[in-house]
Amino acid sequence: MLDRFRSGMRGIALVIVVFIAIIFTFSGVGSMSMTGSGGATAASVDGDAITEQDVALELQQTKSRILNQNEGLRFDQLDDEMLRPGVVDRLITNRALSQSADGSGMVVPARAVAEILMNAEGFQTDGVFDKDRYRSFVRGRGLTNAQFKQQLADDLLRGQLVSGYRQSSFLTQGELQLLAEVAAQTRDYYYLTLPLQPTLDAVVASDEALQSYYQDNLSAFESEEQVILDYIELSADVLVLDEPVSEADILARFTEESDGAVASTSRRAAHILLDADNEAVVDEILASIAAGEPFADLAERYSTDAGSAGIGGDLGFSDGSLFPESFENALTALEVGAVSGPVVTDSGIHLIKLLEIDETTFELESESARIASQLQRERADGLLLEKLAQLRELSYNAESLAEIAQDIGLVAGVSEPIGRRGGAGIGAIPEVIESAFSDEVLVDKYASEVLVLEGDRYVVVKLKEHIMAYQKPFEEVEDDVASAYTALRGAELLEQQGAELMARVEAGDSVEDVAKANSLEWQVALEARRTSPGVNAEVNQFAFRLLAAKTPANDSFINRNGDFVIVSLQRSVAGDYDLMSSTDQRALKDAVLEAAANREIAAFQRALVENATVVR
Repeated sequence: MLDRFRSGMRGIALVIVVFIAIIFTFSGVGSMSMTGSGGATAASVDGDAITEQDVALELQQTKSRILNQNEGLRFDQLDDEMLRPGVVDRLITNRALSQSADGSGMVVPARAVAEILMNAEGFQTDGVFDKDRYRSFVRGRGLTNAQFKQQLADDLLRGQLVSGYRQSSFLTQGELQLLAEVAAQTRDYYYLTLPLQPTLDAVVASDEALQSYYQDNLSAFESEEQVILDYIELSADVLVLDEPVSEADILARFTEESDGAVASTSRRAAHILLDADNEAVVDEILASIAAGEPFADLAERYSTDAGSAGIGGDLGFSDGSLFPESFENALTALEVGAVSGPVVTDSGIHLIKLLEIDETTFELESESARIASQLQRERADGLLLEKLAQLRELSYNAESLAEIAQDIGLVAGVSEPIGRRGGAGIGAIPEVIESAFSDEVLVDKYASEVLVLEGDRYVVVKLKEHIMAYQKPFEEVEDDVASAYTALRGAELLEQQGAELMARVEAGDSVEDVAKANSLEWQVALEARRTSPGVNAEVNQFAFRLLAAKTPANDSFINRNGDFVIVSLQRSVAGDYDLMSSTDQRALKDAVLEAAANREIAAFQRALVENATVVR
């Protein structure tokens, strides 16, 4: 039973494990603490609340996914207000899906959740589950262990529901044949390439031509308008706290927290699972254990639980509620290293070994460092609010940011030159760029309002120097003018030469004859498919865009290298599903089923939300 359930959840579990890994990659263990009013309601679905903490966490995860998919994009370039509507919509849809799954009687066993957590690389040290990393991660998200496991179970439950709809899609044989006629179509075509570089090399750029081009395009050879800013940046991280946290303060906070703390015991189990009618094998295994053979080796050899057999039967930790009652009772009765007698559950016969006991206690010694850090952060946050209020008051109509910074114990900085497209340092922040070139700062020369940035950062800027754009003299930009003129003139000449060659092909000359007459390269593609390997992908894509109503069909395009390419389509043959290889048939069927399933799932989700009472 365990193995059957595991097989059904494997694909969904993999997505969850990867998802956890992405969070670790971008935020680090324990760094995703949520700020703001976590209990405030952002929306509700049939009375089931979605909190602001839910929204904040989903925003964080959405940003991580975007950054993972877009190399070079920075976290501070992602706007919460722009992302929020889509995030809230997604949370509403997810909540409606969860409610539908619950209403259908679907459940996710706690065992499945435990297995995913045990196998998540983000929770492992040297390949072994690390409970401290796990606890730090969960605590950093502002959740309890039970809340985090419930979130993970909800994700699995929705995945099961969506998977059921996905697997219910179907296609008729007639639909497959029609699709195959397009997807497996083959084409024969010729093409020649008129390269750009020889044309560029032949361009003669006289002084008169360059001077004329420069005068006609003066705006292209202006310097960039820039500003240099004085600025003050404020965040909890830049504040210096003179007073260390005292032992008395730590003790007071510990006493306050310990009133609600509950000690707990978790036991890490390994097992060997056998079918219910294998008593003889049980005796054989127990004899081997008595003879000193390692339990892990026996689990790998005998256990029918494929998910744990390969790791010595290890099932991870249980707080007493993970496994069936008879299993938990037997585990509780064991000492570390001991093996139980046969224990019967609905899954079969278990031989259970207690690997270790984890006593979760709340002691001053182990909690002091965390409490000190927390108090330090709270003081920094309190001081941040105080400094922020001072900064807002003093920066209004300020003559000098340096004086303000000195008055409130901060440090003023001077930026690198910043253009309207940005610059280095704070010049890369969109809010700073927008404010720097606003009338308030650039024209009226006032200090900006306090700009609120990502991560509880605040900045005030004031114009220090305005570097006006100026017309660069011809002598300074002569090389740039020559490059621009050559590129423009070369493209014009290439277009003229290409048009002449195209006219000959349209008149009936073959691509081969035209190419040979002009010492150009030409190629032929026979029975090419849309994704044929070994052919020029850019040309092939263009050839399949040509209308094949009559042949030959001739056309031209400029490729990504700037070369002029003429394509002559000679023949087009519709695909036949029955003649496709079994691999291609499967790929076609899977691709179309995937598209159909996505449409059906989207429609199902819309219907759930439309039929629910949603309050935003």
